[in-house]
Formats: sequence, structure tokens, C-alpha cells
Amino acid sequence: MLRFRGRSHHIYRMPSKPITQGYKVFSLCDKCYTYSWTFASRSDSFECLVLQKDLRLTPTSSTVFQLACTLPHTTGLHYKIYMDNYFPSQSLFIKPRSLGIGAYGTARGNKSAFPPDLVDERKSIPWNEMTGGSADPDCRILAVQWQDNSAMHFLSTIHMLGPGDRVTSQRKKPRKSSTNGPPIQRVFGPNEEANVPIPAITHHYNQYKVGVHVADQYRSYYFTQQVCLRNWPSILYWSLDATIINSYLILSQLPSLPTNYRSGSSRIFRETLAETLAESIIKTYGQKNLRPSKSYYTRKTTSPRYS
Repeated sequence: MLRFRGRSHHIYRMPSKPITQGYKVFSLCDKCYTYSWTFASRSDSFECLVLQKDLRLTPTSSTVFQLACTLPHTTGLHYKIYMDNYFPSQSLFIKPRSLGIGAYGTARGNKSAFPPDLVDERKSIPWNEMTGGSADPDCRILAVQWQDNSAMHFLSTIHMLGPGDRVTSQRKKPRKSSTNGPPIQRVFGPNEEANVPIPAITHHYNQYKVGVHVADQYRSYYFTQQVCLRNWPSILYWSLDATIINSYLILSQLPSLPTNYRSGSSRIFRETLAETLAESIIKTYGQKNLRPSKSYYTRKTTSPRYS
């Protein structure tokens, strides 16, 4: 979400988010590098959106497919897209599969996203139990329900369901007040951490879903965005922050850079970038043009001018 204050018919309102109102940005990230993105507002919907009417995709699902199409497709090169439960639907997962793009993500337990006949509605499900099956007749989508603190639902076109499809992962003991707390407490015993065999589909999601989250984390440290009354500055600020972070990530991978760039300090990169730009502006335009301009607003009194 972009920070913005303006007319109410342009912006989304999401009280549960850190930024309660603003524009939406849908981005495609890999290892926190923002590869592609698109903006959305409540009045104008999505930017340059082409609806996929053949599979009856919603505008949100069509946006995900459109971002996936921006990836360079060559022979023998395949991609895997991870997403949270805001996006997945069975129609959306089938569409990228035709382009050699695997899709995987959590799903909401409703009819439009997760098959209702695969939902385990038992009141007391043993912890770490996994059930599932094929979500479509052609066996193209795997639907899995895994019992953690609560029931988790997954859709995937890149996994297979089997009894040995588990990975040993170090987990922290949940709080006693959690939904499924008592049975999990017995599994961990007195230990605060334990190596638990969890489904591979869950392990891969926790490992690869963080691309967008880490990019947002980098921008939250030092952002240029300010509260504004016009619609375009907030979009400009977000694009500027994304460009700075992408530049830093590219430079940090080069072997001939100083240690400061490779140490993960984006603050040093931003300071060096600001100093370099300031020196370039002074060299190009001179010191005189950097003086503050005179005010063109004068009050109708004898008081001095105000900027």
C-alpha cells in the first residue's frame, strides 16, 4: 500500500494493514529484487490490465498472470511463483502452467479457492496431520490441508502428495493460548525448540514466500515517501524507492565492490548515492543555482514574505 491522503473514491481502505489507506501495488519479486509491478486504485482499478476471459479470471488473478508473462521465457527455463491466500484460485493456477510456470500458495477454505470435498471439518484434528488430493479431474493441481495451530490450505502445481513428502525443520514451541496448543505442547515437551518432520509443501512455502516481504522491509528502513494530496507523487516515491533497492541489490552482487556494499548495509549505499548525486548537480549547474528561490506568495499585510 502507498501512503496517500486525498479523495476517498481513489484509494483503498484496509484497516488491518500497517498502512490503512492508499493505492495498491502488485509486485513480482525474486530474492527481494522487484522485477515487475503494477498499480491499482479503487476508482481506476488496475493499470493496463488485460482480462483473461477464457478462464473467467478476476481482475486480481489476471494481474498475477500478466505479471508472470513479463518473465523472459526461453527453452528449458521454468519458474515457480509463490503467493499468499489473497490470490490463489484453481483457474489462476492452471493458466500459468501452460507457459511452463509453476504456481504455489496458501488458499482460503472457500469454494472458489479450495475444493470443498477436500476440506477436513473435524473439530479435533491431530497436530501435523496432512490430508489432500487432486483439485481437478486432470490432476493438474494438488490441494493439501495441514493442521498446524489452525488448519492451513495449500494449492500447488509443483508438488506431489505422498507419505514420505516431509522435511525435518526446526520449529519453536507455540504459546499455550494457541488454538491447538495442548497437543502441540505434548509433542515439544519441556523443549522450546524441536526438529519436527513437517510437509515439504509447507517448508518450501516458508522458505520462498519472502521475496516481496523482504523488499518491503528494505523500503521501510529508509523511504522517500511523504504524505501528499496529489495522486502521482506517492506513485513516484514508491518507484524511486524500488529503483534504489534494486540498484543496491545489483551492486551488492558484484565482486569488485568495497566491503561496505557487500555487508548488507543499504544505509551506506543511500548515503553514497546522495553524496554522488549532490556532487554531480553542483558540478553541472554550479553552486548559485542551488540557492533557495524567492517566494511568490505575499500576504496582504506589512509582514515579511512567507515561503
